[in-house]
Amino acid sequence: EAFNPGGLMLDFWADELACGAKQTVKVYVINDTTLDWEGDVKVTIRQGDRVVFEKAQPVAVPALGREIPSFEVTAPAAAGAYLMQAELTDTAGRRVRSRRDFAAK
Repeated sequence: EAFNPGGLMLDFWADELACGAKQTVKVYVINDTTLDWEGDVKVTIRQGDRVVFEKAQPVAVPALGREIPSFEVTAPAAAGAYLMQAELTDTAGRRVRSRRDFAAK
């Protein structure tokens, strides 16, 4: 995924979130091609294989450009270890992910 011409970065750096807290998270989407790009950006929070939060939105990025969509996420109500993930999927089905581990307390 590191060499995909479409990139993204989940701008979330906290080690902990309060259970049930709402947080606005930005996702930087970069297009390193000379063609305009369109696809979906999805942010999920998982505990193991279980998805406890999911939100997606379409994004269009001009050639050699970037867009920074924001997502309002809600931390899980139950304390524990979680993974927040931003995922970019283009119309050809290629995907790129950015992941951060955190604890809900």
